[in-house]
Amino acid sequence: MRRRVVITGIGPVTAAGIGKKEFFNSILEKKKLSLEIPEEFEKGYSFKSRRYVPLPEVDFNIYPEFKKLKYSTSLGVNIAILSTILALEDAKINDIEKSTSVIMGVGIGSLENTFSAYNAHTSGKKFNRMSISLCMPNSISAWISIAYKLHGASYTINTACASSTNAIGEAYRKIADGYNDVVICGGVECLKDNSGTTMRSFDVLSTLTKDPEGNPKPFTKNRSGFLYSEGAACTLILEEMEHALKRGADIYAEIGGYATNCDGYNIIMMPTDGDKCKEMLMQLIKDEKIDYYNAHGTGTILNDQVEEKVIKEIFGEVNKQPYINSTKGILGHNIGASGAIEAAICAISVKEGIIHCNDLDDPIEGLNLVNDNLHVNVNTAISASFGFGGHNAGLLFRKFNV
Repeated sequence: MRRRVVITGIGPVTAAGIGKKEFFNSILEKKKLSLEIPEEFEKGYSFKSRRYVPLPEVDFNIYPEFKKLKYSTSLGVNIAILSTILALEDAKINDIEKSTSVIMGVGIGSLENTFSAYNAHTSGKKFNRMSISLCMPNSISAWISIAYKLHGASYTINTACASSTNAIGEAYRKIADGYNDVVICGGVECLKDNSGTTMRSFDVLSTLTKDPEGNPKPFTKNRSGFLYSEGAACTLILEEMEHALKRGADIYAEIGGYATNCDGYNIIMMPTDGDKCKEMLMQLIKDEKIDYYNAHGTGTILNDQVEEKVIKEIFGEVNKQPYINSTKGILGHNIGASGAIEAAICAISVKEGIIHCNDLDDPIEGLNLVNDNLHVNVNTAISASFGFGGHNAGLLFRKFNV
């Protein structure tokens, strides 16, 4: 019999807020986060998408843990470590077990460090001898393990927008199958780039919102793409149930399942039939009644269309569907960190009995979309992620009962 796995700590570092309370309250308030793109972004290119969400501003000097890391870590690693600090504090873990594993997800990683190394090399400027480690995707999980002197498994998963959903799912399996009692997991993305090159790479694919205010408006008829975000981080602490109960931990929710597969179709586009997305979700749901579905919900025309189709095929008519929302509709798309952020939202919603609203304007018909923040008992919730390359992943959350 597989062991039960619970969530005991959450540490968001996002533009909406740093720390669980500020973050979730900003989401409930539909806080507007986007800014007009900087002039320097358009030196050689005119953007179709005019708004973006900046990376959260953090004063790392107030955290003594960062003093010895200042010149050795990237900004993405720094916000990942900060989110881990916050998650462990939230879980009230002061002395982490040295056998703890670390599994983090990242979609793209810090291209700014690569650009800086290239510019230094080609211009004759001072070259950072730590350039390789600053660019390594595995440095995210490695630095967390180094910071806490942990000796369990430590690795980074890269499956585009599904990265941190996969990371949490694999962490769940490690505990359920008896390899660990505690796993630090989640995701990070840091796309901050003073030249705008990374944002342009999405803009030329026509995946970004054309809305003049930057509102992606997932599952509406006038959606045009996702709201680009420079990044965020979110760490979750997963524990074996008896381990958590023994130390008197406050439990958010139980992870009741994890499923993942691949479309095997296209490096960017989803197949219009959505068959593998549906197969993944059906494997996750089995015969359970789902109260709340946190959608991938990017606001791109094709992705929303496919997800709409899959939801209707699985659940049926509106009155049979779970409550549906899209966190990306408020926060923007944080690529590799998005799955962890949405998992955190689900866990908080299950515990607190509140589902945040959507940002709706002429919504698609036939979906049970939440118009206003909804106070309701949430016994089960699903978070779904679909990434470039056809990577599909989902997590099932349950209200915790001993």
